[in-house]
Amino acid sequence: MARLTFYGGVGGVIGGNQILLEDGSTKVLLDYGLNYSLWRSYFEYIFAEPRSVEELVMVGLIPEPEVLKGLDACFITHPHGDHYGMITVLPEEGVPVYMGEASHRIIDARLKARRKRRFERLDHLTFKPVHSGRRIHVGSVTVEFQAVDHSIPGSYALIVETSSGNLLYLGDFRTHGVFKPRTDVFELALDRDVKTVVCEGTNIGQLCSPLSERNVEDAMTRILSECRGLAIVDMSPGDVDRLRTVCRVASNLGRAVAVTKRHVTVLEALEGVEGLATPSLGKDVLKYEDVEEELRRNPSEYILCTSFYNLREVKALTPPPGSVYVLSSSEPFEEETFIAFRRLQNWLNLLGAEAYHIHSSGHAYPWELRKCLSRLRGLDGLKVLPVHTEHPETFKKIFARFFDVVIPVKGVSYDV
Repeated sequence: MARLTFYGGVGGVIGGNQILLEDGSTKVLLDYGLNYSLWRSYFEYIFAEPRSVEELVMVGLIPEPEVLKGLDACFITHPHGDHYGMITVLPEEGVPVYMGEASHRIIDARLKARRKRRFERLDHLTFKPVHSGRRIHVGSVTVEFQAVDHSIPGSYALIVETSSGNLLYLGDFRTHGVFKPRTDVFELALDRDVKTVVCEGTNIGQLCSPLSERNVEDAMTRILSECRGLAIVDMSPGDVDRLRTVCRVASNLGRAVAVTKRHVTVLEALEGVEGLATPSLGKDVLKYEDVEEELRRNPSEYILCTSFYNLREVKALTPPPGSVYVLSSSEPFEEETFIAFRRLQNWLNLLGAEAYHIHSSGHAYPWELRKCLSRLRGLDGLKVLPVHTEHPETFKKIFARFFDVVIPVKGVSYDV
C-alpha cells in the first residue's frame, strides 16, 4: 500500500512543501522546501542563523534523519525556495534530484551564488534535469513531469503511478498566465484515473484581484506614461513573464530597463534555454551596476527592476519627486516582510514618490481551482488533499460537495 506523509506545506502554511511517498520499499520525496515563516520564527539571516541540522530538526523545519533513511529520489516541481530550499541538507549520499531543465539552471545558479552554511552540501546530490512528459521509474513508483504555468520557468505538476493507484501533485500552478502547456494535466489525470490529488490553495480565503498579465501591462503602461522621474518595478527575480511585460512597457514608453543582481543571476542561468524567450542581458535589459550613474543623471529614461522591497537602490539613487514605485509581486503578509515594506514606503514618501500595486498572481485564483477540479468530478472516490494554503478549512467547505477533501496533518500518513 502506497502512502503519503506530509512534513511541510500543511497546517495553514503557504509553502515549505515536503511530501514523502512510500510504496513498499520505495521511498521518494515530492519537493523538499523551506518554510520561510517557520524559519523566521527561530532564525535571522547572518545574525542568528542555524548552526546545525539538529537545530533544523528541533524547530520542525525538516523531519528526523531516520525518516529519510534509504531515500531513493527527490522530485522538485519548480525553482522557488519554498519547494526546494532544504535539498542541501538531504541526509543520503548520491540521491538523484529530478527537476526541469530551467529549474536546474536557476537552482544551481542560486545555490552557488549564495553563502552556504557549514552543514549544507551540494556534492552529495546528483541533479537530473528533465523535460515535460519524461517518465522516471524508481522502484515501484513512476513519476511523470508535466509542465504547468506558474510565475517562474521550469514549473511542473507530477503524475505519480503507485501500486495503490495514481496520484496528481499539482505543485504551484495557474491557468490565467501567459504560458499554455501543450498537455492538459487535468485531461491527463482523467485519462490516468487518478485516485488522489494534492492541490495548492494559496489564494483560497484571500482577497484576490484576478488580473491577467495583459491587465498588468495595461495598468503599468497607464501609470508609468505619466511618470516624469524614475520608474521602479519591484518584482520576483524569477518571474520572466513579468520581466517581458516590463520590457514591452519600457519599449512603448521609450525607456530602457535595468535589473539588479538577483535578476541578473536568473537571466544568466536561463541564457540559451530553448523556447523561453528570456530577455537578453545587454540587449533587452541592462545591469544596474553598469548604468547606476546614468540612472542618477537621467532617471526619466529608465525602469529599474528591484526585488524583495530592497532599499539599497532607492537610497543610493534618491529618485526625484514624481518618481513611481510599482510593487509587482504579492503584498507582504508576515511581520518581518511587512516591516521591511513599511520602511521602504517611508523612504518613498520622504522622496516624494508615488506607489502602486499592480500584480497578477502566480497561483490559481479560487475560480480557477473550482473550474479545474470540477473537471475531475467523474473520477469515483477521488480524494483531494489541500496544501500550501492558510485556509485549508475554507478549501474543504468549497470542495467537499464534490470530493472527499482530507486536510493533511504534519507527520500523519495517508493512503494513496
